[in-house]
Amino acid sequence: ARAGFEMHPFLWGEIFMESEKIGCSDAGLKIYMPDNAIPRPYEMLYQKEAADTLERLAEEGNDYFYRGEFAEEFCRTSQKGGRNITHRDMERYKAYCEEAGSGTYRGFKVRALPITHNGSKVYALPMIIETLDVLELLDIPRQGPPSESPDTMFQMIQSLSIVREDYHRSHGDPNELAVAKQQLPKELAHERLKKLQAEEVAPDTSSSSLYEGTCAVTVADGQGNVACIVHSSNQSPFETGLWVKGVNLCALRTYGGIPGERGLQGPAGMIIFKDGKPFLAGGSPSRSLTQCMLQNTVNILDFGMPIDESVSRPRYGSLVDKRGITIEKNYDELVWKAVEKRGVAFHVVNPWNFYHGAFEGIHVEPGSGMMIACGDPRRHSKAEGV
Repeated sequence: ARAGFEMHPFLWGEIFMESEKIGCSDAGLKIYMPDNAIPRPYEMLYQKEAADTLERLAEEGNDYFYRGEFAEEFCRTSQKGGRNITHRDMERYKAYCEEAGSGTYRGFKVRALPITHNGSKVYALPMIIETLDVLELLDIPRQGPPSESPDTMFQMIQSLSIVREDYHRSHGDPNELAVAKQQLPKELAHERLKKLQAEEVAPDTSSSSLYEGTCAVTVADGQGNVACIVHSSNQSPFETGLWVKGVNLCALRTYGGIPGERGLQGPAGMIIFKDGKPFLAGGSPSRSLTQCMLQNTVNILDFGMPIDESVSRPRYGSLVDKRGITIEKNYDELVWKAVEKRGVAFHVVNPWNFYHGAFEGIHVEPGSGMMIACGDPRRHSKAEGV
């Protein structure tokens, strides 16, 4: 932050789109428009006040952020901007550690972040695990990848829609949740398979209202340790136009629910094991993160597809403004038109669409332990070995 870094074109575009909000703030103007204009791509961007804040955080620890000087100014600035965060909210915040959701798929063990509600209460298994439970009952390896097979594409879209419908129906209802918890995931998958085989198109409840404010990072080392992190603000990084000590305040949007409770969140990050060792790990940003994760998982696990080929293949996304599920222009038209005839509406978008996620994954070859990764071309993704 203090030494500066080159302005990447992607970052320049984000700043340009929010330049009005940034430029109306003295703090934003100082950082991002030092000469009344955004630094050009590849020019240096400096965040010296943010560097001071990071140094104090390193020296003083969490007290500085949650209870100290930063917290006081954070709350004061937030309230001035019309938000309701108080110093008490900051003081009583606690981070919770949850056991990962666990499932299986064709002999692989799948671990993924559980969906939680109201702090540490586990709400449900990750949607990706419950959808894989349904797909495991189908002969996808014989049918072909979703970008080649109408049957596979239809079944993947519908399976996720059925799982989503169940989630949204039981959300917030303790009676519904209690009933759902009594069922074993594999038994539930058989019930959902019956809905799928009835070929009644399930309503797609995926949201298109969320901004692309998510980041995913996957890391692996030579000792076999793997970590996958998915962090989201669900909004533009500059949407609030508020800064505290050189740090932009984001994620101050209202998510609903009861004051004091935590929001319902379900980022799609997962690690897949083969014979007890990591085989594939990955996460994704975007409103279509679960669709992205499912398509790449099936490509790699069911068809042995190299990770670089998988991320480059045409992809479908989520529902947008009731116009249909987004489908990339270079997707085989014979495939998606056949699915369209079965009642699924599509909305064509550009190849490698920004809203179709970015599979930030690492594949570990069994035996050799060689780690293979590829930055997804849909975002500013990067794979690096050190």
